[in-house]
Amino acid sequence: MNARSDRRSPTTLVISIPSLLLLIGMIEVAIGLIVYKVSNGNANSLWLWLLETISSTVMTLLLILPLLKRNQRVLEALSRSRITAVQALEREQELNRLKSKLISLVTHDFQTPLISIQGYISLLCQGYPNLAIETQRHYFNRMELSIDHLIHLLEQVLLIGKSDFGKLQCYSTKFNLKDLCDELIESLQLRSDRHLIKLSYVGDYEIEADSGLIRQILINLLTNAIKYSPNATPIRLAVQHKKDQLILQVEDQGIGIPLDEQPYLFELFHRCSNAQSIHGSGLGLAVVKASVDAHNGQIRINSQIGEGTIIIVMIPLTG
Repeated sequence: MNARSDRRSPTTLVISIPSLLLLIGMIEVAIGLIVYKVSNGNANSLWLWLLETISSTVMTLLLILPLLKRNQRVLEALSRSRITAVQALEREQELNRLKSKLISLVTHDFQTPLISIQGYISLLCQGYPNLAIETQRHYFNRMELSIDHLIHLLEQVLLIGKSDFGKLQCYSTKFNLKDLCDELIESLQLRSDRHLIKLSYVGDYEIEADSGLIRQILINLLTNAIKYSPNATPIRLAVQHKKDQLILQVEDQGIGIPLDEQPYLFELFHRCSNAQSIHGSGLGLAVVKASVDAHNGQIRINSQIGEGTIIIVMIPLTG
C-alpha cells in the first residue's frame, strides 16, 4: 500500500472518533459484565463500575466535543478553500480560453485591414504623381475605412477586457443623441451603400448617459443588421427618449436568429449556426450586452428565421 492510500482524510477522522468512543463504551460494558460475574453477582461492584464508567465517559465527551467542533470548523474552512481554489482554477481556464480567442482574432481580423492599407499605400507610391485625383481619393477613402475598422475592433477588445474583469463603468454625461445617430448613420452609409438606414427619433435630443457605450450599442447593432441582411433591404433605427428611459430599436429584414440559440446570443464569441458563412468575430453583441449592463438596462429580441430581427434596448436615465 502506498503512502497516498494510507493517508486519512480529515472527514474520516471526524466520523471515526464518535465510533471509537462507542466501541470503547461497548468494551467497557462487556468488561463490566465479566467483573459482575467474577464477583459472584455482587451488585455493589456492578453499580460502582457503572458510575465510574458513566463519569469517565462524560469527562471524555467533555474533552472530545470541543476538539470535534474545532475539527469541524477546520474542515468547513478547508472545504471553502477548496471551492475557492476550484473556482479560481475554472476562472483561469476561462481566461486562457478567452486569451486564445483574442489572439486568434488579432491575427486574423486585424491582419485583413492592415494588409488592405499596405496595398493601397503601395499603389499610391507606385503611381504617384501620375495617378488621377479621383483614384487617389478612392485609395485614401478605402484606407480610412480600414483604419476605422481597426479602431472599432480595438475598442471592442478593450471594452470586453474591461467588462470581463469587472472594470467596465458607466460615466454619464449630457450629449446630443440625435447628432450621434446622424454621425453613425452617415459613416455606415459611406461604408455600405447597399442598405438604406432610416432613423425615427421621438423626444429630446439631449440625454444623460455614457456616450461612448451608447455609441458601441448603436454601431454594433446597426453593423450586424447590415451584415446579416440582403442587399437593398432597409435598416430601421427607432429612438424614443422619455424622461426616465431611453429606448433604442434596430430592425432588419435579414436571415433571423434561430429560437433555440437566442439565449446564447450575447455570449462572447458565440455565432449562430445560420451565420457561419458570413465573416464575423462574435464580439459585437457581447459588447452590446456589456454596455447595456453597465447602464443597468435590458435587451429584448424578436426574431424569426428568414423574416428578420428586432432588437430593443431599454436604458434607464438619471436625468
